[in-house]
Amino acid sequence: ELAERLAELSKEGDKPVLLHDGTEREIPRPADRDMQKERYSGKKKRHTVKNAVIVTMACLVIFVSQTVSGKTHDKKMADTMYSFPVPCTLYQDTGYQGYEPEGVEIIQPVKKPKGK
Repeated sequence: ELAERLAELSKEGDKPVLLHDGTEREIPRPADRDMQKERYSGKKKRHTVKNAVIVTMACLVIFVSQTVSGKTHDKKMADTMYSFPVPCTLYQDTGYQGYEPEGVEIIQPVKKPKGK
C-alpha cells in the first residue's frame, strides 16, 4: 500500500517530500490488569493507543499504521511497520533520532542536550 502510493508520487516528478510522526490517542482505562500495563503511556500519564502517520507536504495522508499500545516508541514503529522503497525527502521530529532509511534524505532538528 505505502509502496504503491510512493511510486505514484515519484512519477509526478521530483523526489516526494514527506513527513512522518506518531499520533497518540487517549482511551478509557482497561479493566484487565495486563491490558492496563500494556496501554499505559508513561509520558502522557494515561492509557493510550498510537499510530504512525505519513503525510505529504500538501497534508495528504498516504499511510496510517496499525494501532499499537501507547508506550511503543515512534522509532520502533518506523523500524518495524514501514519502509521507503523510493528516494524521498523525509521530515521527522527528534522522536526518530537515529532512524535513517537507505535512499532517504532526512531533515530533522538537532536534539537539545539533557538539562539544557
